Amino acid sequence: MGMKRVFILFVLVFSLLPASQVYGQLEGVTRQRSCVVCKKERPTTEFSGKSTTCKACAQKAAAEKERKEQQAAERKRQQQLEQERVEREQEQKRQREEAERKARENAEKERIAREKAEILRKANQMKDLEYNFNMGLVDPNASEQFKCYSKAAELGDARAQTNLGILYEQGHAVKTNYSEAIKWFKKAANQGYAKAQNCLGVMYQHGLGVNKNDSEAFKWFGLAAEQGNPYGQYNLARMYQYKDEMRNLNMARKLYEKAAAQGHPEAKKCVENVYSYVDLGLPSGTLWATCNLGADSPTSRGYWYRWGETEYCKPPYNSKPYKAKEKYNENGKTELDNEDDAAYVNWGEGWCMPTFDQIMELKKQCKWEYSMLPGGYKVIGKNGNSIFLPDTDADYWTRSKHKKTSHYAYALRLKWLFQKSSYQDEKSQWWERLGQIRPVRIKK
Repeated sequence: MGMKRVFILFVLVFSLLPASQVYGQLEGVTRQRSCVVCKKERPTTEFSGKSTTCKACAQKAAAEKERKEQQAAERKRQQQLEQERVEREQEQKRQREEAERKARENAEKERIAREKAEILRKANQMKDLEYNFNMGLVDPNASEQFKCYSKAAELGDARAQTNLGILYEQGHAVKTNYSEAIKWFKKAANQGYAKAQNCLGVMYQHGLGVNKNDSEAFKWFGLAAEQGNPYGQYNLARMYQYKDEMRNLNMARKLYEKAAAQGHPEAKKCVENVYSYVDLGLPSGTLWATCNLGADSPTSRGYWYRWGETEYCKPPYNSKPYKAKEKYNENGKTELDNEDDAAYVNWGEGWCMPTFDQIMELKKQCKWEYSMLPGGYKVIGKNGNSIFLPDTDADYWTRSKHKKTSHYAYALRLKWLFQKSSYQDEKSQWWERLGQIRPVRIKK
């Protein structure tokens, strides 16, 4: 009876408490759990949730984990510091090696520069070689020149390259080799060296080491002449004088004059003879030019002039004031002064416009044959030589003033041979009429 009462009392007490409190207290009193770390039985209150590790062991594990993480972080930091130290040392070593390399390079460059300067100094002290086609060079120092110029040419010195090319072309101190000469002339010419440009033009002109090419020769002579090279001017002038497709006697004379002014040995003679002439065997010894003043060929009409003026007329014609009438009207003069003779002024001493007597001699002493193409008269002397006079609307002026009528001058009109330059019209100032000029000179 007593146990029954106790049991009933126990049931009543627990029925009056909250279920969670009752079961919690019972569990706290009655339940335990084994820790997988320390292997000890511990109350469940010492565990977190369903964890199999007690709180003490969990704290120890967390502390150990933190310690290991700190150790790993420290090792990583130390490794990074070591890597930075190694990289710093490597960079310092690289910089030292780079500085040493640059120092060696600079020293080598200075050495090479000194050697180049010495080579160029020796080359510049040597006499500049002259290019004389087919004339050869006589120089006892040719071997030394070849060695010195070869080194300087390899260094890109245009003067040395030119002189080396001359040695190869002339065959001194080395066997003649036009290909090598061309190679070195081109290297120097492409650097704008005028002497090399002239030499290269000669090679093309004569077909030495290259196919003969007048156009290339003309090009290189022109480049040399533009820079004032007297030999380039002289050679270009000869092409203007003797090459039909390039013929321009006025330009040839100007170039000869420029070359002569710089002391070219042949140019001065050529200035006087640039304009070709023909000996027709005339009694007076008059030599007639082969072309008109300003013409590039015998069949070209050339420039038009007013009588007594030395500059040719440009469109619009007769627009400039005419001054000759002021000087030659009623002053007793019968011929133009040299300063007013277009042939003398433009072609130089020895040339002049023909006189009336010279024109009459040409008419009477020569045979005249008209040619439809290109249009004009072939005038044949008794010795068989001839000149050609283009037939245009303009007269051929003489330097002779008309004897009776003022403002008139004698002229050759091909349509009415040897008429005056105009009709007998005293109201017109016929000196202002446009005419052509065929220069003459006297046989010496």
